[in-house]
Amino acid sequence: IGAKAVELYIRGHLYRQFRAPAMPEVHVPVKLPSLRGDNGIERAAEAIKTAQRPVFVIGSQALVGVKDPGRLARALGMLGVPVFLGGMARGLLGRSHELQLRHNRGDALKRADVIVVCGFPFDFRLGYGRGFNRDATLIAANLSPHELRKNRKPDIAIEMHAGEFLIAVADRISSAGDRWRGWLDELRARERARDAEIAGRAQPSGELVDPIHFFLRLEEAMADDAVLVVDGGDFVATASYIVRPRAPLSWLDPGAFGTLGVGGGFALGAAMVRPGKEIWLVWGDGSSAYTLAEFDSYIRHGVAPIAVIGNDASWAQIAREQVEVLGTTLGCDLRRTDYHRVAEGYGGVGLALTEGARVDGVLAEAKAIAKTGRPVCINVHLRKTDFRKGSISM
Repeated sequence: IGAKAVELYIRGHLYRQFRAPAMPEVHVPVKLPSLRGDNGIERAAEAIKTAQRPVFVIGSQALVGVKDPGRLARALGMLGVPVFLGGMARGLLGRSHELQLRHNRGDALKRADVIVVCGFPFDFRLGYGRGFNRDATLIAANLSPHELRKNRKPDIAIEMHAGEFLIAVADRISSAGDRWRGWLDELRARERARDAEIAGRAQPSGELVDPIHFFLRLEEAMADDAVLVVDGGDFVATASYIVRPRAPLSWLDPGAFGTLGVGGGFALGAAMVRPGKEIWLVWGDGSSAYTLAEFDSYIRHGVAPIAVIGNDASWAQIAREQVEVLGTTLGCDLRRTDYHRVAEGYGGVGLALTEGARVDGVLAEAKAIAKTGRPVCINVHLRKTDFRKGSISM
C-alpha cells in the first residue's frame, strides 16, 4: 500500500509539473520608447535637408515589431538618400533599388557630410564610428540609450524606434526629388565598379568550385520570393558581397556576434511561416555540423529547404589570419566530408558539386527536387581563394 501511495504521489506531482494546458494564443503589444526631446526629429530633418552628401546606415532594429515594412521602404524612397542596409534590414528595399548600396561603405562614410545611423550600434562593423568624416553631422536613432552613445557620441541622438524615426523624418522633408542625384550617381558608379571587379575574379571552370562563381550563379537561380538563411564564416561573408535578398524580412543570419549553429533551426522556422516559398540555407562546412541533423526535422514537418554547404575543408575565416599571426592551421583543418550523405541518412536528397561547370545544372536540379517537397543538401567542394584576405577574422 505504501509503494502504491508513493507511486500515485509521484505521478500526480509530475502531472502538475509538466502538463501543458491549452491556452489561447495571446499577442502582447510591445510598447517602444517614444522620442526624448521635442526638437530631435526636426533638427535631424533640417540637417538632412541641407546636406550635400548624406548617407543612411540602417540595421536590424529598424524592423523590430514592424508589420508593414513597405511603409518604411516608401519613406526611404521618397527621401532619396543613399542607403546601406545591415543585418535583418537587408532586403528592405528589394533586390535592386537604386538607393541601396552594398560596397565601399567605409569610403562613403569618410566623405559624407551627414551620416544617419538607425538601429545599428557603433560596433566593429562600423569601425566603432572612428572612420567617419570628422566634420560630418552624425545622427543616430536607437531604442537603447546605451547603444545610442556607446563608442561614438552623435551630434543628434534620438532614443526611439529607428524605423519610426525615418518615417517621421520623411514626413517633415517631403519628397526630396533629385536633390542628391549627383552624389548618388557617384556612389553607384563605385558600386558598379566593385561588382564588376568581383565578377571578374570568378573562375567558372576547372576542378572544384570557385565560391564567387557559385554565388553569382545562385543569385540568378534564386526565386523572386526566396528567403535566405546564412550560417557560417568565410563562405557566408562571400555570399553577402554577391547575393541580394529579394524582399523585406527575407534574410536571417547569426547576428553581430557570429553565433554559429542557428542555420538549421532558422531554415525550419522560415519554411513553417513562409509555406510555399523557396528557402535557401547557406552553411559553411564548420557551422553545418551544429544543425545538420535538422534534416530529420524537415522530413518530419514536411518542409523542403535547399541547404548549400561550402566545403573547403577548413574553418577558413579563422585559419586565414591564424596562419599569418601564429604560423599554423592548428584546430582549423577539416576533411572534405560527404555532408550530402548525412542529409540522405535523415531522409533528404544529397547532391555533390565538385566542378564549376556543373553549378547551373545542380542548382536547377535542387530547385526541382525541393518543389516535390523533399529537402536538399548541396555539398559544394570549394577551391581555396584569397578573396576576403585582410577582412576581420579573429
